[in-house]
Amino acid sequence: MATRSRAKKPRVALAYEAAECPIKSFRTAPTLYVNGVRHEIARALPTMSLLEWLRSVGLTGTKLGCGEGGCGACTVMVSTCDHATGELHHAAVNAWCEPRPFSEESRSAHTPLVPLSSSHMPPATREHRIAFSLRRSLMPLCAADWCAITTVEGIGSTRDRLHPVQERMTLMHGSQCGFCTPGIVMALYTMLRSSPELKAAELREHLDGNLCRCTGYRPILDAAHSLCADGCAGGACHDKAGEEGAGCCAHGEENGCSGGGCDAHADGECKSGEPTGRLVDGDIVTDTSDKCAHFSQPYHASAAAATEPEFPPELLASPPTTLRVSPDGEGGPTWWRPTSLSELLELRHAYPEARFVAGNSEIGIESRYKAHPAVSFLAAGAVPELRECRDSPEAMLFGACAPLSHVEHLCKHAAATRPGHAGETARAIADMLRWFASTQIRNVACLGGNIVTASPISDMIPMLVACGATINIAS
Repeated sequence: MATRSRAKKPRVALAYEAAECPIKSFRTAPTLYVNGVRHEIARALPTMSLLEWLRSVGLTGTKLGCGEGGCGACTVMVSTCDHATGELHHAAVNAWCEPRPFSEESRSAHTPLVPLSSSHMPPATREHRIAFSLRRSLMPLCAADWCAITTVEGIGSTRDRLHPVQERMTLMHGSQCGFCTPGIVMALYTMLRSSPELKAAELREHLDGNLCRCTGYRPILDAAHSLCADGCAGGACHDKAGEEGAGCCAHGEENGCSGGGCDAHADGECKSGEPTGRLVDGDIVTDTSDKCAHFSQPYHASAAAATEPEFPPELLASPPTTLRVSPDGEGGPTWWRPTSLSELLELRHAYPEARFVAGNSEIGIESRYKAHPAVSFLAAGAVPELRECRDSPEAMLFGACAPLSHVEHLCKHAAATRPGHAGETARAIADMLRWFASTQIRNVACLGGNIVTASPISDMIPMLVACGATINIAS
């Protein structure tokens, strides 16, 4: 019987086997500081998450919860320097998984700028300062290069001294089982480092990425409010009707700031039991007002605020250079992190199968759970042009890798400073982004990723279409 031989398919060279690398000068080991200690990781794995590495070196306070960046248990603070402005940024980041894909299919050119045309954006004074606090970055180890990482062990401990955030969470009963507590502590710590005189009204917007199944959140918010510049005065007792004392249990209101209300005397004070000191049914001894009366020193007035660790001088002195992390001996993807647009385009031309990554909140899920491994990664987050977020007389321009939190902040400012209908486009975008995932995700996710993934449930594409946005593509 005659048999037909099957033609052997030619072997396709992998990206890291390319004969000619377009970039001749690069580092091969990520350099980062963890709780003030320098680490140069000679054998880093592009597929390893920051959380996996932290726990492998004994920093087990950071927990693995959902594994997808939704619960906040793995939150750490990532500090970076913007060398163009000299500003330091502290970001609460989820240390598990990998960041958001810049391109899911990654077969087409990247998207450097997403400008909104001047016909939809009104002319006005355009001077904006962007402040942000990243919270969850589903972060690969390689993405932490040239960053300063702070974990819960790095801010205080019972062996030395608790940080005010840790102390308030403990004394004000903000922790029960304790599994989620390190993540909540680090989210709150990052907020206070970014804004030492934080107002209580800002808290809830920034704690929306941390879940707790024990406390019901009121004790956590009590502890957080007590550290704010305006203390509880701007917190729980204002939440009911926007005015002082509205809905407060001290005024006899049911379901007030303590969550249950209490019987009030004529002077407005809650009863505290019989003269003998024995509690009777219905007594509340640790409501919000009681706690705030005992813990009134805000963070910015504490000794800890004046003695927080300095940013590493090495990372402050110069911006990062190009990084290339090769696969291990058994094969695997290569991680490229160029620092200029020209380098990124050269790498894209040399490695057409590579996947762009920026905030990395989806590619890691694909690789781990959907069996879509990447051949190589092109991390575009260090390219200045792609992180640009600015206003011009013609349009608002957002780099494809600009975090959504930057976009949100700029749009809020534009909406507040432009009268009448002039700021409606910016206001609509800011309102949409407020409901986009959590604060932590918005601090790493980007418009480029939200667009080129072509998701049928994309939050921003309908908004951008309605606003008449245009896309500039470089190749």
